Amino acid sequence: MSIAYVYPTRNTVKKINDIKGVSLQLDYHEFRDVLDIIADVEETAGRDGVLALAEILGVPESEALSARTLREYVKKSLIPSSPKGVLSPGSMSNAPDRFDGFHSYNLCCRSKQDTGRDVENLRTYVDDRRAFEWWCEGDWAAANFLMRQKASGICPNCARNARFAPDHIGPISLGFTHRPRFRPLCGPCNSSRNNRMNYDDVRILINDEIEGDKVISWHAKAIWDMYKGRVRNDEDALKLSKMMRVNQHHYLTMLWKIKKAGFSGFLGQLLHLEYADNKYSIEGFNEADFTFERLVPHHRHDTYSESKKKRFRRVAFEALDDYHDKTARNVRMVKSSKIEEVEDGIFRALKRKADKSARRNFMKYMALVAEELVNKGVPRAHWD
Repeated sequence: MSIAYVYPTRNTVKKINDIKGVSLQLDYHEFRDVLDIIADVEETAGRDGVLALAEILGVPESEALSARTLREYVKKSLIPSSPKGVLSPGSMSNAPDRFDGFHSYNLCCRSKQDTGRDVENLRTYVDDRRAFEWWCEGDWAAANFLMRQKASGICPNCARNARFAPDHIGPISLGFTHRPRFRPLCGPCNSSRNNRMNYDDVRILINDEIEGDKVISWHAKAIWDMYKGRVRNDEDALKLSKMMRVNQHHYLTMLWKIKKAGFSGFLGQLLHLEYADNKYSIEGFNEADFTFERLVPHHRHDTYSESKKKRFRRVAFEALDDYHDKTARNVRMVKSSKIEEVEDGIFRALKRKADKSARRNFMKYMALVAEELVNKGVPRAHWD
């Protein structure tokens, strides 16, 4: 089960910086993830540093035998209790357990526990981790910046006057890109959409493509291109949503197999962590429809951007294990001799360290999966 992450408070950061042998010199404003810090302390100060960190966090001596056991204790015991004065509640939990007491945009309790930060300052730390949990493409830094813009008004879906929760027109859980393009909805309407598309969504996405936007990630492009032109109504759009859900299942399953086989370096090339070096300002933002005249990128390359890269890389790889461990899924793999042959080709190329060949085979694998889904339909919903 995935859980919400928390971050060290100001006093805890000061104590960590005083650990002998630790050269992190954490800045409280960097807002570092506790699990990232454990790895950094182990790397710079070894086991002695890990034991000192465990003492700072109030972990019983019997639990802190290594960095691995410390991480497990922090995840399973310390984080759920979120002791005041030691940890501060994280601004987002991991999907799908987003409303488990920490909340996805929990400025309510965050501002009470994390004194010294005003609400607008806290908003700057809200990032949508789902882009990495679903391994999608897109300028996630720009998209996250736009998501943080404060906007409220009449929900176009239910006519409720509420603070807007920006909604992805193309769900990233289906393979669409995480890009700065959202529909303003109230929270309940946003949540109820889940990963289902309607006819209007498909038409908007196609029009955005015509305008030059990249709306689809590489692994879902084959099935999107094969079927988008056939969508004539909401029923067709729902059928496409179901096929793309199964397509995404194949993608994440293959990523997990590659990780398990020990080729994490190859997977790291798919994450686009370079966007952490960008920050943005916005011109001409319209609260009513979440549009803008221009997003202006500003390059950054500092300790905060580097820590964000490390954090999201860990989030992405942990998400693969979490996804694989959840076996009660209403989805099934498609099979064919061609698919199996190309899958074998991916691993043969990886063993030869031929990453380009592995990537080509991976693209071919996803195209074959898409072809099976479009021609034969979604398999009966049972886990293999």
